[in-house]
Amino acid sequence: MREWTAEEGALPTDVCLFQRHAAEGDRSVRISFQWISRSESRKRDLRDATDYVVNGVPAQVNEIRSEVTFPCFMPGDNRMKSRQLHLVGRAAFTAEGPGESREAMDVRHVTLAYLMAQKAVKALGCENEPLQGEPVVQPGKR
Repeated sequence: MREWTAEEGALPTDVCLFQRHAAEGDRSVRISFQWISRSESRKRDLRDATDYVVNGVPAQVNEIRSEVTFPCFMPGDNRMKSRQLHLVGRAAFTAEGPGESREAMDVRHVTLAYLMAQKAVKALGCENEPLQGEPVVQPGKR
């Protein structure tokens, strides 16, 4: 968040990468987070995405990426700046599960992005506690 500026924004920060090498092909998932302006979050869409809502939090998913976007009010010196931003929790995938429907895959990917974002919320100490409870994924609206 400290790197974020209105002119340039902030780059995503990768926090976890899992890779599996298998006979049927390599698979991976990458978890990352990015601070964006609140106004940018309203006009930012993944290409060819399906919208979902997870416990009231907007989420989007396409074939390779899922995102949840939410406010995270930081304590201390970061309090004022964090109120101008949203945090995006992102999970990027290189392959889908075998024989899985698109909807089942979407729900699984959005759920993972939400659960990892919950971990970030706890680590960052978001005072507004934006991600509460077990994820309940529902269809969203554009």
